[in-house]
Amino acid sequence: GGVVTSLRAALTNGASSMVVVDGRGFAPGDVAVVSDGVHGRLLPVSAVTPVGGEYQLGTHVCSAVPLPSAGFAPGALVVRSRYARLEVITDASGVPLLMVDPDGVGPAAPEVLAEGVEDLQLAVGVDVDGDGALRDTGDTTDEWFYNAAGDAAPPPITDGRWRALRITVTARDLKRHGETARPAAEDRPGGAVDSFARRTLQAQVQIRNLGATL
Repeated sequence: GGVVTSLRAALTNGASSMVVVDGRGFAPGDVAVVSDGVHGRLLPVSAVTPVGGEYQLGTHVCSAVPLPSAGFAPGALVVRSRYARLEVITDASGVPLLMVDPDGVGPAAPEVLAEGVEDLQLAVGVDVDGDGALRDTGDTTDEWFYNAAGDAAPPPITDGRWRALRITVTARDLKRHGETARPAAEDRPGGAVDSFARRTLQAQVQIRNLGATL
């Protein structure tokens, strides 16, 4: 974040670059969110080239998630973003760690984001039947994916029915006191009782702009 500009020219499917008002602050290897307030796309930035009083950002459009059929008109927002990878590991001393890889699958090494985090679960709510509600029965027949063992992968995001993400984080003390077990979370069963105290936090985020009208 921290860098916001807008399209100077329309961005359509098949484009290899986008023209923006001000490209200062962007660098090759960044990623940018392009949004018209209804649709949004995450695009890589491969080059930054001043052209007259404008800037041309080299990019490519992923065929799996193409732009909306009308593309993005001049004036659409372009915001620098970050594509990172999170994972939970246990270090050599047995301490669970939440790690962040700041460039996803890029060359940068993962860093410790938080100590004591032993579980991070994500579930996707998809309005499969189009009734405007997300049915949650905790099994493989409901409209949440990755919330029950045996869940299939959710349908493609481009069908416009992704509606929510649910994030569950469980952390434990670094020193032993009390007796609890890591609780079950989404499709992961709970753990065995040990001598650590724990706390679980959960948040649900409504998705408003990931659906696409193609």
